[in-house]
Amino acid sequence: MKCTYKNIITIMYSTMLCCSLYADENLLQLPNIEEFTLNNGMRVLFSQNYDYPTVYCHVYINSGKLDDPQKGGALAEIVELSIAEATEKYPKEGEIKELMQSFGDDGGRIDHKNINEYSLEIGSYFLKEDINPGMELFAELLQRPLYPSKDKFWISLAMPFIPKKNMYNKWFLSKLHLNHLYSNITTSKGFKT
Repeated sequence: MKCTYKNIITIMYSTMLCCSLYADENLLQLPNIEEFTLNNGMRVLFSQNYDYPTVYCHVYINSGKLDDPQKGGALAEIVELSIAEATEKYPKEGEIKELMQSFGDDGGRIDHKNINEYSLEIGSYFLKEDINPGMELFAELLQRPLYPSKDKFWISLAMPFIPKKNMYNKWFLSKLHLNHLYSNITTSKGFKT
C-alpha cells in the first residue's frame, strides 16, 4: 500500500470517529460547583461527588514567601513545616494527628502542605460525617497555631543528620543554640521565642 495523503486522511478520520463513539459521557460532564462568600470575604467552593465517602478540604491562603517580612522566606517555611503541630486548643504533641486520624485522614496528617512565593495551601480528607469538626480544626490551625521554640525547632531539623552512635551527640545538642534572625518572633500568647 502506497502512503498517500488520501490514506493518511482516511486513517485520521476513522480514528477520530472511533474515539468519539467510545467516549464516556460522564467524563465529559463537569461537576456542579457552587460558590458562597462568607461575611468575612472568604470564598467557599463546593463540588459534590457522591461516589466517595470522603470530603477533601483545601485551604488556599493568598500569602507566601514574598510576603515574609524577614529575609528570604525562612519564616514562611517555618510556618509551613510546623503549622499542624499544635494549637491553643490542642497543645500536646501528636494530639492533632490523632484527631485527624479519627476524622478519616490516612495516617493522621495533613495530606497537602505547600508554600511558594505567592500562596500557602493546606488540605486533607475527612469523612462526610466529620466535616464540621474538621472545618473547626482547620479554623483552629489557621487562627491559633502554636510554634515550637527556636531551639526545639533547630534541633528537630538537625537530628536526621546527627549519627546515632556518636560520642559527641550530647555535646552537639547542648551547643546547638543558634542565634537566628527570628529570635524575636512572638507567639500568639505574646511570649518571645
